[in-house]
Order: sequence, then C-alpha cells, then structure tokens
Amino acid sequence: MLLQERNFTESIDKSHEVRLTKLTNPGIKKYALPGCRHKKWCTLQDFLFCKADGNYTMVYFANGTQLMISKTMSEVVGIFPEKYLVRPHHSFVLNITHILSLDNQNIVIKGDTIIPISRRKRREVFTQIANF
Repeated sequence: MLLQERNFTESIDKSHEVRLTKLTNPGIKKYALPGCRHKKWCTLQDFLFCKADGNYTMVYFANGTQLMISKTMSEVVGIFPEKYLVRPHHSFVLNITHILSLDNQNIVIKGDTIIPISRRKRREVFTQIANF
C-alpha cells in the first residue's frame, strides 16, 4: 500500500511539473482568464475577440472554443496588452493580429467572423490598425 501511495504522489508531481513547464515557457506568455470553476490559460495568439453582454463577456479563441466570463469587458481587456487590441464597437474587442480584411463598416477576422465598426470609432480604429 505504501508503494502505491508513493507512485501516486510521484505521478502527481510529474504532471504538476509538466503543467508548470508549459505555463512558464520563457518564449510564450500566457494570460489567465477567470472562468466559472477554473482559470483558462491562453496566449495572445489564441485570443480572437470578445463580445460584451452586460456584466458578462464571451471570449472566443482561435481553435473555435468559447468561454463565458462573469466580468465586464473592461476587466477582461485589462488582462491583455493594449497594443494588440482594437475596439471597433462598444460590444467588441478584437486581437489586431487576426484581422484578415476591413472596409468602412466591418472587420473580417480569422474564421470569417465579421465584426461591425461603429461610425464614431471608425477613424480611431483605422488609425490604430495603420500604426500597428
């Protein structure tokens, strides 16, 4: 019985060590998004956009998954570096590195998702994208 317990704790230590290695990889910075029961770790490349819905925010990832967070958009946006984010509409914030195309009214991002550009933010959005 003692041998089984020791093997079990060794396997836990190894899995914990692997997780720590993944999270502390010096080349890739990961950001913690607070979910309902646990935190989801993602890189800036994983993050596509988020959409506000009152006091909730839906976060969309490049692999097609979604995460609903019970925090406001401004709290979620504060997690990522501002340089990579653009807010074309009151309800949307997107990762500028995933923009495929844009016109005067819409931005198309990876996955052929269309994000509207509000009239009031149009000039600011174009300037921010041009300066990136």
